Amino acid sequence: MNNTVKKVLSGILFVVILIVIWNLFDLIWQTWFTRNGYTFSMQYHILYPVGLGVFVFLVMFVFTVARNKKK
Repeated sequence: MNNTVKKVLSGILFVVILIVIWNLFDLIWQTWFTRNGYTFSMQYHILYPVGLGVFVFLVMFVFTVARNKKK
C-alpha cells in the first residue's frame, strides 16, 4: 500500500478508537460515579472526540515529520 494511504487509514483508526474510548469512559463515569443515566448526544459523544482526535493526530503527524527531517 501507498505510504499516504497508510497514514490516512491510521488517522481514521485513531479517531474511531478515541470515539469508542471516550464513550466507554463516559458510560462508566455516568453510571458508576455520578449515578445518572447515560444519555447520548451527537455533539458530546461524536463531534468532540472527532475534533480532538483529528487535532491530536495532526500534531503527532507534524512532530513526526519534523523529527524525521532532522535525521
